[in-house]
Amino acid sequence: MFKVMLTDSVFSDIAIEQEEIGKIDATLTLATYKDEAEMVAALRDADGLINHFAPMTRRVMEQLPKCRVISRCGVGYDNIDVAAATELGILVAHVRDYCIEEASSHTFALLLACARRLFPIDRSVRAGRWDHAAGRPMHNLATQTVGLVGVGKIGGATAKKALAFGLEVLAFDPYAKSVGPDIELVSFEALLEQSDYICIHAALTEETRGLFSDAAFARMKPTAYLINGARGPIVDEEALFRALSERQIAGAAVDTMVKEPPDPDNPLFKLDNFIVTSHVSWYSEESIELLRRENARAVADTLTVGKPRYLVNPEALKKARRTP
Repeated sequence: MFKVMLTDSVFSDIAIEQEEIGKIDATLTLATYKDEAEMVAALRDADGLINHFAPMTRRVMEQLPKCRVISRCGVGYDNIDVAAATELGILVAHVRDYCIEEASSHTFALLLACARRLFPIDRSVRAGRWDHAAGRPMHNLATQTVGLVGVGKIGGATAKKALAFGLEVLAFDPYAKSVGPDIELVSFEALLEQSDYICIHAALTEETRGLFSDAAFARMKPTAYLINGARGPIVDEEALFRALSERQIAGAAVDTMVKEPPDPDNPLFKLDNFIVTSHVSWYSEESIELLRRENARAVADTLTVGKPRYLVNPEALKKARRTP
């Protein structure tokens, strides 16, 4: 019988995961621990791991001799040392096809909030002023350009929404094999210079970490807005603070931050041209169930047929531990 462990969970129960793992000859247990040493002790005998936010470092994985697969509960997997996992013959899985509509809708909601100046108008009305000037300046979306940094499935869904509103769509993605006929692939520099709204949909990698720096903000239009629905560290928050406070750009709306939850005294929170939501772009009741089922299935599939549906490191198959 296989032993599957949940490293951690943000949900109140593990019923969905138990249902999926129960379809194979395996047990599922939620690990409890206070530090790394206790975590390793709890996970040491696991054949597979369902992981949310626990850091899967080389040091941790080297102490898990039976582990064949780590499935990350989400699209991103930056809390897993994929290179180390590959060397150790541990397959890394993730859930690629979930929250596409949710994340793109949330991104577009933030874009509309910026475009229609909803937050300053709301504050003005609450203060007793009933004046359209509180929202100035606004522009017809059909005259504007949105730039997508990353044009995968979520970026593509955002592009469809933008096109439906009449926006011109640019995209920067060095890994894109093809884009829609109404999307123009451009350089990063061109996207910065031409876009009225920039939406980030890229994965967090060494290439994208700190991509939005002082230099990037200096290239953006002073009337442009930055919208980040991807990963917080893609944006240098100190540089963003400078760009917003000095009005180098018009505003920013983010769903993710470098530190989550952020410190209450984060200086960005004092700015009137900054909007933040609590990393909720992935969420709907439907997406939660899909996420949890697919994440558990990735482990079950690896233990029974040798690989998950969405494998991050296919090169690890050459070293995979005890393939069926």
